[in-house]
Amino acid sequence: MIKRPDMAVACKFKVQIFKKSGLIRYEGPWFSNTILDSGLDFLMTSTNSRIFGPLNGILRTCNIGSGNSLPSTEDTGLESYFTYSQNQDRSGSADHEAGFREWIGVFEFGVGTFSDTEIREVGLSLSGNSTYFNRQLFRDENGDPVTLTLQSDEGLRVTAAVTKYAPVPIGDMIPGSIDFNGTTHTTQTEAMDGLLLYHSNVHNTYQFFEIGKEGETNGTRYNASAEDYVPGSFERYYNRTIDASSFEGYLGWIATRVNTWGGHEQVFKIHFDEPVGPITDTEEIKIRVKRSIGRYEE
Repeated sequence: MIKRPDMAVACKFKVQIFKKSGLIRYEGPWFSNTILDSGLDFLMTSTNSRIFGPLNGILRTCNIGSGNSLPSTEDTGLESYFTYSQNQDRSGSADHEAGFREWIGVFEFGVGTFSDTEIREVGLSLSGNSTYFNRQLFRDENGDPVTLTLQSDEGLRVTAAVTKYAPVPIGDMIPGSIDFNGTTHTTQTEAMDGLLLYHSNVHNTYQFFEIGKEGETNGTRYNASAEDYVPGSFERYYNRTIDASSFEGYLGWIATRVNTWGGHEQVFKIHFDEPVGPITDTEEIKIRVKRSIGRYEE
């Protein structure tokens, strides 16, 4: 079995209160939030190929409420929901050297939406008041909860930044080992460009396995099958048994690939320090990968 390095996610918010004239009356600091268990469950099961995008992903809907309880990972939504706004603008950028990609969405609640209303909490969801990704109370410069009160001539603008972190910078190697035919082989796992693709999600990055011989850049690709996901585990297994009759020689590496609009991109590539084999046409290659996700911690 190959245990893959973890992927981590994080999100932060910033809010502005603006006048009908466009003047900014209040601008708060960036504040991080709590990624919910339901949000991690969704990331591990969704087949939405643009899960981090604005159309039907976790940056689609921003919800506002008046609840004041501290957020918990076990929350399933806002404590006291009031209304929502759909994504108005978005952008994305990647830092391959640092190993992360960030998506930013901007949500506007028009003038008068919260007329003389106290609001205290915010959260992203897939569609209105359901399937929440995160939740947090509005925070001031000291990190303390704050209540916002808007007048009839004021609106609210919420900027959300969702970040996906690779376990290492793209191109770096992670040492490890794999048991193969009763022998332990040392390996180096390489983080590839496909890990930070804009339109890749967590689950779909394991759609395909690929095996190759030493010295080959591209190998032979095979579909992978996912085992049932256990809610709350934040991990999932992917399998493939390969008839080696089409692969004779020494195995040099194994990779996983994500399906993209332009083809396929490698996500992780596991290099054997010493080629494995020889593999004959009477043998099978069985691959089982464990994938996990978690909350990013500074």
